Amino acid sequence: MFDRILVPLDGTDVATNALVAGDHLAKKWGCQLEVLYLTRTFDESLGIDHIVREQAGKMVDAEHVVIQPLQYSVADDIAQHFDKVPNTLVVMNTEARGRIAAVLDNVAEEVLRTIRQPLLLLGNGVELDEDWPTGPIMVCTDGSDFAESIGPLAATWARELGQPLMLVTVIDTSAVPPDISPVSEINAVANFARDLETSGATGSGSATALAVNYDALHGDNPSKAIVDYADAIDASMIVMATHGRSGLRRAVYGSVAMDVIRHADCPVLVRRP
Repeated sequence: MFDRILVPLDGTDVATNALVAGDHLAKKWGCQLEVLYLTRTFDESLGIDHIVREQAGKMVDAEHVVIQPLQYSVADDIAQHFDKVPNTLVVMNTEARGRIAAVLDNVAEEVLRTIRQPLLLLGNGVELDEDWPTGPIMVCTDGSDFAESIGPLAATWARELGQPLMLVTVIDTSAVPPDISPVSEINAVANFARDLETSGATGSGSATALAVNYDALHGDNPSKAIVDYADAIDASMIVMATHGRSGLRRAVYGSVAMDVIRHADCPVLVRRP
């Protein structure tokens, strides 16, 4: 899947949850795990670099703990380090209140906009079991072309991690135009599931089929419905595009995605257009 998994740390305990997720995936896929800490001058007096080395040392070889001065913005510096190794996955905490988080309001969003690649994000409430991932991979769709473009990526992760795939759409009847039946949205997610089953995990016409389940949720708060459903099925992760503005409900877009990340008890794999 990947040649390297890159985990930015900021010295806080909560940020190490991303390191745990990265370690699980690196072992699963046999790829290199690397930690990046962007230091500033006053960090030396606080000893944060030593804290980071101690945190990372439990899972990462010393030569793969990169501590370097912050040059531009945190997002830009992470992107530069990301570019050094092709086929890298960034795994990071999105709300750690530490040195990195203080530089920008939401570093994770800035990184996602900068590298334009899938990013695995963990909110502060995520705590992973030792055998993670063991539950379904849940994909959120709103019927738009962009939202559905995340399907092949999610299917590939499901196949590689050996987990079932669950497609979910949220129907807010108050937001559906009167000339469109909610049934059409249920049919849309059912068709999407069938397309993924028949096209294979990569979406390239492979003969390898993937068993895909689907469900339609109802509620006027899409992010809460998504988080609650993920909890109910004990999802390993949630996969979603950060906006899908041409969908019937226009439900799965930036604010919803980030709200899901903040409240979900599992990692969220996101991708921007």
